Amino acid sequence: MNEKFQTEIDEAGRIILPHEAISKLHLKPGMKLIIEVEEDKVILKPDNEESLLIEKDGVLILHAELTEDVSDIVEKVRQDRINTIIKDSLK
Repeated sequence: MNEKFQTEIDEAGRIILPHEAISKLHLKPGMKLIIEVEEDKVILKPDNEESLLIEKDGVLILHAELTEDVSDIVEKVRQDRINTIIKDSLK
């Protein structure tokens, strides 16, 4: 079902999206949007090609979805770290 929201363009050409639209589309501050113009319509869409790396508080964060179970990899990395700690403590 399509929903309609009303907003205004300010003097600087900015558009404020209503909270309901932001929530429905799961938009976050800093996300990029694609603007499409079709005849007499303006269409805003989230840029799904957006970089998966986002900087937050000086730290790069990867936003990605897992395609398979990684619990074995996590367990191996955990075990390797434990072994390194034990090895270093025996020196």
